Amino acid sequence: MKVEGSFKADELRIGRITIDYLKNPVEVSALAGLVSTKDAQAIAWTKAEGTAWSADTREAINRARESMEQDIARALFGGDIPAARAAETPKVGGGLSEWVDGEEPPSI
Repeated sequence: MKVEGSFKADELRIGRITIDYLKNPVEVSALAGLVSTKDAQAIAWTKAEGTAWSADTREAINRARESMEQDIARALFGGDIPAARAAETPKVGGGLSEWVDGEEPPSI
């Protein structure tokens, strides 16, 4: 059937990403919504399964995996804190020494 008019969706938004590292090769799929920003509705959904993901996407997925593994390790074992957050993490000790690394606390 031929359809006339313009498609109402003006954005594509990922709603779900599935990454299965237990498969070889790793399976990555996504569910994307074709969205109308005018009325904030998903007009249609499309699956991306078996897509040839770009090198940038594969790299971003690997960075997300590593970050999540570090978050889980920190939550379960108190170990492997990401470098960006290491400065926020208290050192062993108590009081001001939690935040001081081998230096005397500043005078007030």
